Amino acid sequence: MSADSAPVPRPHDHFFKLLFQAPEQAAGYLQGVLPQKLLQRLELDGLQADPASYVDEQLREHFADAVFRCPLRAGGDAYVVFLLEHKSYPAKYPHLQLLRYMLNIWERQAAADGRLNLIIPCLIYHGADRWKGGPMTAYFGPEAEGFASFIPSFQYLLTNLRTAPESWIRQQFADWFLQKGLLLMKYALAPRAAAHIAQLLKEMDAKSREGEQVLGYIRMLGAYIVHGASPSHGKLMEKAKTLMETWGYEEGSMAHLWLLEGEERGKELGKEIGKEIGKELGKELGREEALRQSITRMLGRGITLAGAADLLGIPLELAERLAAARPEPES
Repeated sequence: MSADSAPVPRPHDHFFKLLFQAPEQAAGYLQGVLPQKLLQRLELDGLQADPASYVDEQLREHFADAVFRCPLRAGGDAYVVFLLEHKSYPAKYPHLQLLRYMLNIWERQAAADGRLNLIIPCLIYHGADRWKGGPMTAYFGPEAEGFASFIPSFQYLLTNLRTAPESWIRQQFADWFLQKGLLLMKYALAPRAAAHIAQLLKEMDAKSREGEQVLGYIRMLGAYIVHGASPSHGKLMEKAKTLMETWGYEEGSMAHLWLLEGEERGKELGKEIGKEIGKELGKELGREEALRQSITRMLGRGITLAGAADLLGIPLELAERLAAARPEPES
């Protein structure tokens, strides 16, 4: 196997995170799917990427995530989470996985400063099997009638790329990179989609002539075709490799190029992410001091050291070192 064909593990997850890495794509998605009455309550210009992931080991087989904080016009912030259901078939009880994910956010917030934020869950699915929607009350039999007040009730925004018409995706999502990325995710694993992918390659090649500022996006789209498309699209994957050379690919594996492009876009978010980390961990205290104080509060509330490490998303060894550095209580 040549370097150019070296596989990328979890290519759909990787591409999804690149697609929803920047605030402009996140805002473009929300503008395409949220009702106008909710959009009017959000300050989309203030979207800030949250570098954390709230996918635990149990959820890893279901989701990849990208998280943003969004100011509310009435004050406060909401968390907007983009989740890719990366199985080829839908979960039987999606509300349970989503509820666990949301609890991971709220538990970490409760342990840190005690303030909880609203969460808007956006679920993206591109599997082959039909997605069966419905409220959480539908999980129960007729014996649940009259007991709805005891069952958690929340909604999620679902974009089913496999069933969404291409015309709808093109109409709803004006951002060029987001639109082409969603279309590629729609067709990458779909049988009999070669003509659609070929058309997207033609549009990408035409766009590449606009200059260097768009080539980074185009290379990422091309790399996704190479690494994420079904083997049944082999000829198109080879064509994408050929086009990648005309788009400025020179050396190293395609996988490495993909990572470099993502790294470059990550730098553009550095200031925003830095502000967010500063907000979460304390501007003056420094990261470890803020973590140490969080661990102290959690231990004082009866949370185990392992539980504190999990909630803060840090290795247990670091939590142990910070706990050992706690000042002795005054006698």
